[in-house]
Amino acid sequence: MKGREMKILMVLVVMGIMSRCVAYSNVHNHNGKEHDALCSVLGAVVTLYRSARGGPTLQKALRRALFGNENGDGDLNTLLADLPSTHHNPGHRERSCGDCRYGGGEDYPGWSIPHDLLCLCTVGKNGYPFTNDGQNSKMFCGQSAQNLGCGNGNGCHNGNEQHGWSESSRNGQAKEYLSATWKTVVTTCLRLGFNLDVEKALQILKEKLKVEEHKSAAWEGSHYSCGGDFSGGGICVNYGGSCRYRDQRFPQWWDALQDALPTANFDLISTHQTASTSPLLNSTYDDEGEDGDELGPNGDSHNGTRHGPSSTRRRNKRSNHAVSHLFKEDGTLLSPPFLWSLGAFVSWF
Repeated sequence: MKGREMKILMVLVVMGIMSRCVAYSNVHNHNGKEHDALCSVLGAVVTLYRSARGGPTLQKALRRALFGNENGDGDLNTLLADLPSTHHNPGHRERSCGDCRYGGGEDYPGWSIPHDLLCLCTVGKNGYPFTNDGQNSKMFCGQSAQNLGCGNGNGCHNGNEQHGWSESSRNGQAKEYLSATWKTVVTTCLRLGFNLDVEKALQILKEKLKVEEHKSAAWEGSHYSCGGDFSGGGICVNYGGSCRYRDQRFPQWWDALQDALPTANFDLISTHQTASTSPLLNSTYDDEGEDGDELGPNGDSHNGTRHGPSSTRRRNKRSNHAVSHLFKEDGTLLSPPFLWSLGAFVSWF
């Protein structure tokens, strides 16, 4: 092959590679940035929970974020194994994900981070967003249609209301889609926490839980009903109604964390909580970045105007700068020795 022909061939190859890259970059990842934000929070929570540090108040908040309760009723092994029985018969998606007025028990937005990830990343009515989406979504929370339960990667069938989780498709028939999301999305986010150290976990929570007044949390997908359909409900989690007014019937995981983090005492080690050493937790992931003093191994921000978890409930309570006292004035994290010496004397302003 002559030199000129070789150059032409090389140009064609490069152009082909570039066209593939451009095409890939244009693929719409529905709820991608929202998923990334909430996923990182879940990983950080796992890290702090497994460290057993921070004191009883923080550990209670971490248990609520992971398991939906503060009483120690929960096990990371169970979360990693399969979709919990609490979600085998999901109810009306709007009531589970869109407003605390309708939910109760273990079925409302803000119940736990894994629950909210199911709201944010489970296929909706007729296979939405892989169908009926003007943006032609090929990815959803970073996953393909096949990975999220929609057949061979071609999407669920439009017009078949038995597909997905929505008002018309719920209970047992929606379980397979929640199971797919749990397997591919939730467990992946849980395992992020196996390779974070405490400092990094605190930094993530400081960034993600800081919500400006009249703004929404970075992972709230929209301010609609979150019913899982294209026409208006959308696929999202929304802390509306009683969620943000501190209704005792609907305790919120993010609220508990924002209360507990500023006064967390990292000199304290929980006497009833130790990091798991079970084969399930440790068979796949090496505990990189672990702190030697620990017990065991260690998204697009929505700019809507409706009040999210940062507004009304804070007016009589505190500033909205979560865990701000864990950081220096320049925004860098306090070193562990100094952080731990602060202990319970860290105060909220």
